[in-house]
Amino acid sequence: MKWLVLQLLTLYCLVITPVTGSLRGKPIYIPERRDFIVSKPILRDCEKIPNIHECRRYCNFDIECNAGDYCCSSSCGNVCMKIAEPETSIENDNPSTTVATMSFP
Repeated sequence: MKWLVLQLLTLYCLVITPVTGSLRGKPIYIPERRDFIVSKPILRDCEKIPNIHECRRYCNFDIECNAGDYCCSSSCGNVCMKIAEPETSIENDNPSTTVATMSFP
């Protein structure tokens, strides 16, 4: 009888307890969102106020807009708009080919 109690106690301590887990309970694992996964694209602000026609063209990504248009954030939501190109001045970058000459008598 003593051996049976010892065997049952050993069975309980070595097999059953590790399988059932601890008495405190298991911690809840919440996976973190990785930095390289972007859930929503970051849209730039529209440089000008969109008109009524442009406010009807909603978008979430640049690829949803027509060629030359970009998806930007405005007061009426994310809309497709043409973003103005920066103005460049047309200057002659070539050096001058004229030579000033002076003659002394």
